[in-house]
Amino acid sequence: MHKLLEKTVKARLLLLVIGLALSLLLAISFIYLRGLGGEGTGQSNFRGSKKVTAEEAFAEGEQLRTAGNVEFLREAIKKIEEARQAWKVRGDRRKEADALKNIGEIYYLLDQPQVSLDHYNQAYRINQELNDSRLGGETLNAMGYAYLSLGDKQKALE
Repeated sequence: MHKLLEKTVKARLLLLVIGLALSLLLAISFIYLRGLGGEGTGQSNFRGSKKVTAEEAFAEGEQLRTAGNVEFLREAIKKIEEARQAWKVRGDRRKEADALKNIGEIYYLLDQPQVSLDHYNQAYRINQELNDSRLGGETLNAMGYAYLSLGDKQKALE
């Protein structure tokens, strides 16, 4: 029993160290990207001389989102919104809806369920236009959690 407990503690410590290392790497990459990104220059969509594509901005936003830190979550919203705007201009409604859903999920994590619902509703309308039942179902599920968070159990069930 003692050896099992010792192994469990070692495994948890190892997971903690790995998690801390990943967080540190993410923080370093975020600082590095901010340094290259022209923070305060009004050109957040540039990295050096290379224009960031919508896909790159979205990927960066998703990476920031996984950090779970409030500052990183707010940065993630900016990046994903940047991607959403580009996809909207391009007419890529499916990616626009996915970005809106993801922004809604971040607002939910930031304990802003009403703002998240605004984004989910926009995403859901696009999903209906596209007959995208997969993304539509994911969006409805997320909406249910937001309504529960607001205390509206009936709306959550709808």
